[in-house]
Amino acid sequence: MPYDPGIRVVVYDGTGEKLLGYGTYEGDVTVYVTWADGAILTEQDPTKARPGAQRVEGNPRIRMDDGRIVYGCQVWWGPAPPT
Repeated sequence: MPYDPGIRVVVYDGTGEKLLGYGTYEGDVTVYVTWADGAILTEQDPTKARPGAQRVEGNPRIRMDDGRIVYGCQVWWGPAPPT
């Protein structure tokens, strides 16, 4: 189900078991990923991607409350419950 940018979200690690915190969904972006280590190499700049990096379009970008950026292919996330 698509969400509008700006919604508050709750974020868990890639296993879906450890709470990483809360953040804001900023929309979908294109990223370049190396699947061997799951590293997000760059956002929308293929000249900075390592050989073998795969382009992933429509990847959710989330700005965590502590300022970190995480992407949907790295974590489990969804709308935060109302407070």
